[in-house]
Amino acid sequence: MHIYLLFSSKLVEKRAKKFYLSGFLNGAQGPKEMESILQENCAVSLVKKPDVNDSDSAGKNLGGEAYPRNLQHLKDADGLIAVMTEDSRVTQAIEVFYNSYVLGKPTYVVSNDKFFYEHSWIRILADGVFDSLEAFQREYVCGNLESVRRKIIDPSMLPANKEFNDRFYLAHATFDKEEIRKKQYLLENNLGKRLINPFYEIEGKIVQSVYGDEKERSIMENDLRAINDSEGLLALVTESRQVGTFMEIFYSYNLLNKPTYVIIAGDNVLGKEWLKSNSTKTFDSVESFQNWFNANYKRY
Repeated sequence: MHIYLLFSSKLVEKRAKKFYLSGFLNGAQGPKEMESILQENCAVSLVKKPDVNDSDSAGKNLGGEAYPRNLQHLKDADGLIAVMTEDSRVTQAIEVFYNSYVLGKPTYVVSNDKFFYEHSWIRILADGVFDSLEAFQREYVCGNLESVRRKIIDPSMLPANKEFNDRFYLAHATFDKEEIRKKQYLLENNLGKRLINPFYEIEGKIVQSVYGDEKERSIMENDLRAINDSEGLLALVTESRQVGTFMEIFYSYNLLNKPTYVIIAGDNVLGKEWLKSNSTKTFDSVESFQNWFNANYKRY
């Protein structure tokens, strides 16, 4: 279970800052132990938010009445500390994306899991990534780290690609890219619709980042630009570990209001309820999606 808390510090600036803290490290006993560590090392406290749970059901899209409670708490806080582990759920990836990209607030990730610690999208969106809670306390909370704000990611500043206007963006995990590439052409033929495969149609033709810096930032900007230009998004979510796919689903459905379809392939896919709540429609197989699409889809 993930615990959602507000982190209050009197060490940074005159006004006490409140940070939304999501999750805790494997082996940690819980928020009381974390609070004790932080108080002992940095004289800060953790205050639990009432009536908050870790449900992956994030409600309707951001314009609906059922605004995701965890995202609302991010709006009320000064920043986010996301503690990500092997068991981290869909919502934590979304919290990082929403807090950084949408709100533009300080975003810090603590993870002793190599997948999250080294993930390019996490490193682009976060102001700092730490491999332990102690490192975060030492380098940020205790005042030894200067917070350098990342350059804003703005895909709208890249040139539009009109060729993508009648195509669907095909979101999927890096681990699945070769297998899905083999199925892509058959899927396109069955749908009568071309797809944008980010690992082949985009990454091989990267438009340089508007800031002219690292390749990873350019890839992320170009992927988001392609979703902007597309007719909609189709995500193939398997049991493979992934972060960017969930962020792309959130971006397409909640921020762009585009048709967003998710094929959930696997009994052990985490966050099924969240995926259902944050997409136009979900399917349990490629075949069921194809049948529905051919019988019902009409361009918006």
